[in-house]
Order: sequence, then C-alpha cells, then structure tokens
Amino acid sequence: MVINFAKRVTTALFLALVVWSCKDSGTGAEPDSPPVIPDITVAQPDFSYFESPAMMADQTMMEGEAYATAQGTVMGAGFMFAFGQLGTAYFEMARDQESEFKNGQWVWSYSAAYDGESMEVRLVATVDEDANEVQWAYYISSSGGDVEYNELKLMGGTTSLDGKTGDWAMYGFDDSAGQQAVMAYDWSVDSDENLKASFEFPSDDANTSLIYMQDGSRYTLTINNINGTVEVYWDVENDQGYWWDKTENEKLCWSSGKANIACGDIGL
Repeated sequence: MVINFAKRVTTALFLALVVWSCKDSGTGAEPDSPPVIPDITVAQPDFSYFESPAMMADQTMMEGEAYATAQGTVMGAGFMFAFGQLGTAYFEMARDQESEFKNGQWVWSYSAAYDGESMEVRLVATVDEDANEVQWAYYISSSGGDVEYNELKLMGGTTSLDGKTGDWAMYGFDDSAGQQAVMAYDWSVDSDENLKASFEFPSDDANTSLIYMQDGSRYTLTINNINGTVEVYWDVENDQGYWWDKTENEKLCWSSGKANIACGDIGL
C-alpha cells in the first residue's frame, strides 16, 4: 500500500513541478496577511549518529552486535520518516504563489497541463486565532490521465500559528477509501534540541507507529508493529546507547567506540 501510494505521489509531484514552472502571479495583496505556510520538515528526525559504518572493536563480539543492530533499525525507520516529508515539495511550490482571501479562507491555487493531462491544485488555510491554530488542506483535481480526480484531498492537518506543534495526514488516491489516511504524524518542538514526533501508518492488517524524541544530545526511537516493540536510545555526547526488543526482553548496549558493553556497566 505504501509503495503504491508513493508511486502515485511521485506522479502527482511531477505534474506539480510543471505547475510550479507555469505559476501565476495571483490576485495581489489582501488587507490581512496570510498565515505562514508550515515547514513540516521540523518533524524530521536526526539520525546522523548512525550514518558512519559500525565499528567492530572485538572480532569475538556476540552475533547481533549492539550498535550495528541499532543502526539497522534506525536507518530502516528513516525511510518511513522520509516518506512523511513528501508533502514538503508541494508546500514549497505553494510558498512561491500569491494567496487570495476567499470566504474566510486563504487560498493558494495554480494549474497546468502536460502531455494531455491537466491538474489544478489548491492549498487552503483557515486561521483560528482564538485557538492559536491554522487548519490546512491540499486538494488536487486532474483530467486527461488514466485516473481523474475532483477535489481530492491529498494532505491536511493543523498547525499552531508559530509552527512549533502540529498534526498532519496524507491520504490515499482511491476515492472509495473514504479519505483514509495512509500516514499520519504529529510533532512538538520547543527548540533546535528538543523535538517529539509521532508517525503512524494505518493498515488493515496491523498499524505501524514510530515515536521519536530528542532531548538535547539524547535521542529515543520507539517502533511498534505487528512483531512487537523495539526501542533504540542513543546519547551522542557520551557515545553510548542501547537497542531493546521489548517484546523478547532483549537489550544490547554499546559505549565509547561503538563497542559492546554490559548495559549495567553504563547504567542502561
């Protein structure tokens, strides 16, 4: 389901790129200022600690060495987090447009045609200053292609006025799905070093969820799926952490140099 959705998003993104290149200047300034289009990349985790190859400090280490196991888990989850950023390109395109205030909503709209297929795009924002939030919805309409859409809601969600908190969802392209979200996430950030983001991928069989937390130099990633729960913790400043299969109650720890170490020896 995720792979099929990604293909559809890629096609829509290509058309959107054409839309961007054919952008209109809009209708001009409005009496009030529109809300700032949200930067949903604030919910993107920092996995840079695991980008270097695992270091085997002792060739006799147990199979499933701690850092390498954690690295595999984290980098695998990175794909799912990256999937949640697909909407970023759409927003960047809208950011380059003029907005128009219509019926109490701010609207960014544009259209284009390519190779016999045409597409119209609307980003709609409804500001609720009393609730300190903005409700967003991204709609596409297309014709001339294999599948045609009429005001299909591709993305939507709510953000605080300052963009530091929010919840977001991306929906399937199948109208009969009743706009069931294929991915949903929320985030809360109070500085460059403190972030909490939760991602969920609903499924008819079993949901998959990821919870990422950053507290200064300490990070935690928790993955829940049909196989159970796995938690990875890493402390960049002290170069240590653990991989913990909570379902099987198996915990592997590493410390300086990425070498295996007994968890009790480092208080983990």
